[in-house]
Amino acid sequence: MIKLAISLIGLLVGGVFLLSSMKVPAPTKDNTVTVNGKVEKIYEASEDDVVFILENDERIYYINRGLEKGLNLLELRNKHLGKTLTLTYIDHSHLFKPFVDNRHLAEVKTDISIIYSEMK
Repeated sequence: MIKLAISLIGLLVGGVFLLSSMKVPAPTKDNTVTVNGKVEKIYEASEDDVVFILENDERIYYINRGLEKGLNLLELRNKHLGKTLTLTYIDHSHLFKPFVDNRHLAEVKTDISIIYSEMK
């Protein structure tokens, strides 16, 4: 019985650690990476996320709850499909990083304007 309790506590602590390691930190200049690419697709994913797919790039770039933040999919598609955008994502470590190709976007820009930004 004691071994079972210890095992359950270990699983609980491990689960809390695992979940906390996946929390996305606030973006800074030190923890972000910027890429440029031609937009191939823009679509909605679960939880109102806005997803950007770039040509010749296997990663998935997303704005967490972008639709809730006022972004409009039709407008984004009409203005930016086939165009080059500058995407800045938060590069943070977590246990699943080697297995996932999604990147939380902190900023999306054109050459002349900012479409979305979490940067301070």
